[in-house]
Amino acid sequence: MLSESRKLALYILMISAMALAARITNNMIMTTAPLMAKYSYGMNSFEVGLTGTIIYATTLVSTALINPHLSAVKRKRTFIVASVLATLSEILLIFGSIPLFWISIGLFGFFTGFLFTNLITSISMVSEGVTRERFLAGYSISLSLGLVIGPAIETETLSFLPYSSIILEFLPFMVVVSALSLFVKFGEKKGNIGISGIARNPGFLASIIAITAYNVPFAAFTVFMAIYLRTEFGVSLVFSFSVYILFFLTSFSTRIYLFARPLKLIKKPLFFLIYLTIICVILIPVLTIFNSLYLVLLVIAILGIPHGGIFPISTILLSRGVPRESLNAANSYFMSYNNVLFIVIPAIFGAISYLQNELYAFAYMAIAPIVSILLIQLKFSKNKQMFFS
Repeated sequence: MLSESRKLALYILMISAMALAARITNNMIMTTAPLMAKYSYGMNSFEVGLTGTIIYATTLVSTALINPHLSAVKRKRTFIVASVLATLSEILLIFGSIPLFWISIGLFGFFTGFLFTNLITSISMVSEGVTRERFLAGYSISLSLGLVIGPAIETETLSFLPYSSIILEFLPFMVVVSALSLFVKFGEKKGNIGISGIARNPGFLASIIAITAYNVPFAAFTVFMAIYLRTEFGVSLVFSFSVYILFFLTSFSTRIYLFARPLKLIKKPLFFLIYLTIICVILIPVLTIFNSLYLVLLVIAILGIPHGGIFPISTILLSRGVPRESLNAANSYFMSYNNVLFIVIPAIFGAISYLQNELYAFAYMAIAPIVSILLIQLKFSKNKQMFFS
């Protein structure tokens, strides 16, 4: 007979495994769809940017308009169905026509929107205090590990497999998610509130501002970095894609550290990570002007550190500041906001690249973290419950 602590540990491992498998597949679609758009269908920079916009726009519908308003029972049923349909929509990508390309990435975004929101809510509901924050860090580790494994697999196969075969190669990961979806718990209390109530909560607002500091440049990075390196430095497709491994390895290492040593005081670490983001985002176009490829790669690796730290810190801010009965709604709207960023930023970046060039586009990405750190300093930095508990 397993003790309650062992049952909890096994459950957390299962959720982490699902997050790992879903993130591997999700990132593969996010980074492969732009390559397919540009190199298989000959689309321009603006159209390439729209791939991310379509995926995250449909994800926004499920996370913001549907999931927050479902009861626990309905969310569980929806979660199971969505995991299966996300797997089927992935298969549509292999058929090689432009209409199916847009339809399949839209459906994939819609169905995966139900997955990540409910996984992180489930983690938040089964534990409290430092234990919950450590579990959230462990969940973040799974996401980061997925972002290492996925690009590593794809880098090894890009040189000799077509995109359709690569997509099939990742299909077993979503099959695992579908199989395990039956065992996810949705037993939180009633009491979810709408966006007007959540938006007044300091924990929610602070988490939103903090994640803005990183996800604005990261949204552009995800869609355009491989193309950027090919355009600016003339490197091979395999080499340009391999930088994702470098980036996500440092992100993964950062989250391992946060798991091993949970943060009690998070103000200074958060500020440090945002400042590091600003410096790195500015350095990428500057070093590109001087044709310093290897220094750009070093900056990309360093940029993985704030990626590894800001997301888990944002979820900790949210979990500390939002009442337990409102966590489903808060997590749904938190993920929805991230989706909004990934809708808007790739399109803006693509438009700037099309009208000017990628150097200007990357420079503009530094504006968001600068504004974010000013807002946190002015409005939330003295909140002891969130930053010092």
